[in-house]
Amino acid sequence: MLLTIITITKNDFEGLEKTLKSTQNLREEYSVEHLIIDSSESSIQTKIKLFSEQVNTKYFFQKPQGISAAFNYGLSKAEGRWVWFLNSGDKLHSDLNIDLFIQILQNSLAKVIIFDIEYEKNKFSQRPSLPYLWPPVFNWISHPGTIINKNLLQQVKGFDEDFKIAMDGELWLRLLSQDIRTDLVSIVITDFQEGGLSSNLSNTALEVKKIIATHKFLLLKHWLLNGLMIIKAWIAYTKISKRS
Repeated sequence: MLLTIITITKNDFEGLEKTLKSTQNLREEYSVEHLIIDSSESSIQTKIKLFSEQVNTKYFFQKPQGISAAFNYGLSKAEGRWVWFLNSGDKLHSDLNIDLFIQILQNSLAKVIIFDIEYEKNKFSQRPSLPYLWPPVFNWISHPGTIINKNLLQQVKGFDEDFKIAMDGELWLRLLSQDIRTDLVSIVITDFQEGGLSSNLSNTALEVKKIIATHKFLLLKHWLLNGLMIIKAWIAYTKISKRS
């Protein structure tokens, strides 16, 4: 199986309905599986569970343990080579060329593919210039716009459940600090519904500070390595320039 979409939800029947409707073509025409990880109240569980009757849709219930735990539970059930965490209420972008999207997934040699998302009408995510791509402390990579190799995610043990809001930012820091091939594709794949936990900027900022503090030695190591790389380049090109 090429792709598994994982959507976690809690008491959001309407949002989940929008998400599933937008992925219908992917599920029916391209055999993409869509997993629902539900932590809703019992009265809403019954309604949401009915969605599992749709083509290539599976329902799983998990007692509320936080977003990271729900993501990881979905990851444990995924069968696709690629995994896409699409929030309840988010939609496949209406202008997405699905054939092209599938071809990218089939042919990419990368382990992570970072696409673009649309926050509101005519308001697209914009990546910073090259010098600011690493470390990803201001380069906020949105998980609804990112497709990740499932085996890679399992190797790094998924999301850190100590993080409740910025768990994707912590994951990117761990992943992108390794020698992992990453594709940046400027195609919008997701219509992002704002208003989730990350919209609380104060709480999000506290977690980003926690990410930096947790990985301070990793960040320092890469800062030193970058400086060392420049010195090595200077020495190497000096030697080459003297050969003639």
